[in-house]
Amino acid sequence: MAGDLKISRRDFINGIALGAVAGATLNPAEVLAAAARGGGYPPSLTGLRGAHAGSFEVAHAVSLAGAQFARPQRQTESIYDLVVIGGGLSGLAAAFRYRQRTGESAKILVLDNHDDFGGHSKRNEFDVDGHKLIGYGGGQSYPDLSTSPVFPEDALEEVLSYRLPIGNVAVSDSERVFFTVHPEARPKGNKLLEFIDGASVPFPDGTSQQNLFDTVLGVAIDRNNRLWTIDHGNHGMRAARLLAFDLETGELVHDQRFAREIAPLGSFLQDLQVSADGRTVVIADASFWRKQPAIIVYDIESASARRVLESHRSVSAEDYVIKNSGRTMSFAGGVVSLRGGVDGIALDDEWLYFAALSGSSLYRVRLSDIRDPRAPDSQIAARVESLGPKPLSDGLSVDLDGRVYITDIEHNAIARLDNDLELLTLISSKAVRWPDALSFGPGGWLYVADSALGGVILQSKEHIKAQGPYKIYRFQPGAEGTPGQ
Repeated sequence: MAGDLKISRRDFINGIALGAVAGATLNPAEVLAAAARGGGYPPSLTGLRGAHAGSFEVAHAVSLAGAQFARPQRQTESIYDLVVIGGGLSGLAAAFRYRQRTGESAKILVLDNHDDFGGHSKRNEFDVDGHKLIGYGGGQSYPDLSTSPVFPEDALEEVLSYRLPIGNVAVSDSERVFFTVHPEARPKGNKLLEFIDGASVPFPDGTSQQNLFDTVLGVAIDRNNRLWTIDHGNHGMRAARLLAFDLETGELVHDQRFAREIAPLGSFLQDLQVSADGRTVVIADASFWRKQPAIIVYDIESASARRVLESHRSVSAEDYVIKNSGRTMSFAGGVVSLRGGVDGIALDDEWLYFAALSGSSLYRVRLSDIRDPRAPDSQIAARVESLGPKPLSDGLSVDLDGRVYITDIEHNAIARLDNDLELLTLISSKAVRWPDALSFGPGGWLYVADSALGGVILQSKEHIKAQGPYKIYRFQPGAEGTPGQ
C-alpha cells in the first residue's frame, strides 16, 4: 500500500508521525493511508509532541534520582545488523546509508525515546482562529510580542564593563553598584564585585571570596541596607547558600545553608527579592536539570524555609525553543534545549510577580499567601493570578506604581506590563546581547545586566574571554522604583 503513496520530501522531513516505537497512537500504515485519502495533512495528524510524557522520565530517574534498572535476563528481540540510537534526521540518515551499502536484507533497529521519528526536524502545524502555528519536535518558536520601542536606543547608557559575563546587578539608594560574575563562565577568582571609581573591586574583600562564594548569582538590596546573595551550589550538587552583608560595615550578618529538601540535587536557586518589612526572602528555583521548579519562601527571623508551587504551571517551563541573537538555544546536536522554570521575580509591598524563563505568562500571588506557614500548597496555587502574555524573559522588576518590567531575551529589549495589562517594549538594542537581571537605582534609573548568556553556555573559557567585555547598562523608564530591587 505504502509504495503507491506520493509523499513529498517536505511532508517527510516536516514529520509525519510514523509511530517509530511501541506505544504510538497510529501505526505507519494508518498514518500513510490517512494522508493518501486526502483527509489529513500529515503534520497535523498527531498534534505537537515535543518532549511528551513518557519520553524523559527514565532518563531523569537515572540522572537525578540515581535509579537503577535490572539487566534483561533473556533476549526478547531478534538479532539486528545495526542498532541506531536516536530517530532524528542523523539517525535516519545513518540507517538509510547503512542499508544502501549492505543491501535491502539488512535488519536495522532505530530506537528513540519519542513515539515518532524526526527529532528536532519534526514539525507540526495547527490552524487556530485562522492563523497557522508551527511547532517543532524539540519545542516551538515563540511569537514576537514586541512593539515599537518607547525610547530610542541612545537612551541606554553604559555603566560599566567587565572581562567576564555578568550575572545579576543590584544598586543601592546611594548609587553603589554591585554585580555577580555569571557562574556559567566558571570563574575562578572574584565572584561578587562593587564598581568603585571606574574599577570593579571584590566585595566584601578579595581574601574571603573563595570561602563565601561557590556559584553565586542572585543579588538584591533590602530597605535595611543589607546586600543579599543566593548561591545555587552548582545546581544543588553542593549546598545552596543565602548570605547577607551590612553595607555600612561590609560585615556578614546572615548565613544560611539550605537543606536538601529545600535545595535538592538539580535545583538552581538563582534570583531573590526581600520583602519591604525585611522579614522574608523569596527565591526562584529555575530547576534546569531537575525539572521541578518552585518558589522558596525564607523567614529570616526563624531561619526556616519552605518550597511552594513546586511544578505548578505558573513556575514551569513550556515547550518553547529560545532564539537569541540569531542562535537557537539547543545543544549537543539538538538533544538538549535551554528551558528554565521560574526565573525572574519581583516584589512590591503586596504582590510577588514571577515568570518562567521559557514561560508564556506573567503571574502574581500575594506575599501574605506564600509566607503563611499554615497555608497548604493547594490554597496558594488557587490564589495565583495570570496577568497575561510576556516575552521569553529572564529578569523582572516593578516600579512604585505596580508596573512590571520584563527582559525580552529574544529581542534584546526591556518590556513593561502596564496596569491596564498592555505590554510595551520600552527600549531595544543589539548591544544588549542577553538582558539578564534588572535593578532600580536612585533617580529613576533602571539598570540592566547583560550576561550575553547565549554565547556563554557550554562554551570554552577562551571563547567566553574573546566575546568580552560584558556590560551593565541603565536607562530612565519614566518611573521610580525601589533601589536594589
